[in-house]
Amino acid sequence: MSAIQDVYRTTTSGNSATRRWIIRGSLAIAVFIAIRWGIWNAVFMSSSPDVCRAANGACWAVITSQWKLVLFGTYPFAAIWRPFAATVVLLAAFAVPLVRPSLRVLASNWAGGLVTAIALLDGRPFGLPVVETHDWGGIPLTLLLSEGTILLAFPLGLAVALARNSGSVVLRSLALVAVECIRGVPLVSLLFFATLVMPLFLSGLSNLDKLSAAAGAIVLFNAAYVSEIIRGGLSTVPRGQFEAAESLGVRWITMQRLIVLPQALKVCAPSLVNEAVGIVKDTSLVAVIGLLDLMNASKLTLIDVRWERYFVEVYLVIGLAYFLMCSAVASLGRRLSARLDTAAPLQNDSASIMLSAAAAGGQA
Repeated sequence: MSAIQDVYRTTTSGNSATRRWIIRGSLAIAVFIAIRWGIWNAVFMSSSPDVCRAANGACWAVITSQWKLVLFGTYPFAAIWRPFAATVVLLAAFAVPLVRPSLRVLASNWAGGLVTAIALLDGRPFGLPVVETHDWGGIPLTLLLSEGTILLAFPLGLAVALARNSGSVVLRSLALVAVECIRGVPLVSLLFFATLVMPLFLSGLSNLDKLSAAAGAIVLFNAAYVSEIIRGGLSTVPRGQFEAAESLGVRWITMQRLIVLPQALKVCAPSLVNEAVGIVKDTSLVAVIGLLDLMNASKLTLIDVRWERYFVEVYLVIGLAYFLMCSAVASLGRRLSARLDTAAPLQNDSASIMLSAAAAGGQA
């Protein structure tokens, strides 16, 4: 029996070593082919696809020759500095919370960055020529929708989740109906409804531009999902803590801020980060109503039949851009979660002191 086991171990070990070498060799060959195609034999700068046809590598010129269309969509070229400045402002507003991870810093910087970027793109607040929202596109539009949705959907979802857990039957019923109605339909349907159907029934919204309507639909859609994530976190807080706080006369707002929410948000933080990453990717759906975000503005480069054969390069660039944006959002979420873990013991100590003081006051 021992001899059979020794033979089995020797054979298994040999097969594992062979598989490892095969995998390593395959990866090395794949990396070599990718570097040769994407760098060594690639064409990076050219105004004509003829140069790419003569080469045996990637044609990154399909992006570099039409950079304005890729980055900023159909925004007027004479005012191209405005979407460039708006992009810088939005990226700076995103970078500051990465250095100083705090919800207060994030909210203030993102709010200021969004207002400034919208003012630059529109032009009227600075006395510049007006550019309508249907000409906004590219990376500024993607950043606007992503940061604006995250900034608005999370507090709105928190409010709905607290309403679902409140003692008021009316609030619970309204929150339940709103969440289920919004979650029960695809986001694409909400976009069509907000931009095409609502203006037909509500005369006051007949002049509402597509971007504002689409942004509202995306915010409401994601707020419904955020509310359910937070409600799941609230359900993990023991019911006895609610009852103890109520019996000591602790105000509802104080109880939520010091006792309930720190525990609930700590539990559901990974799911909230995942939802934020999904929001960045959902912004590409605005193409169905004619808005050109980063993905759809980049695809415009393939309309020219001379460049359409180089669609692989375009989609690789789009994929890399979304990978970087989603990775940055995930990194920011992890930093905020780590800060929440660090602050939770202090908040629990404060809650204990508050409950002790309330109990002492009740005994007196």
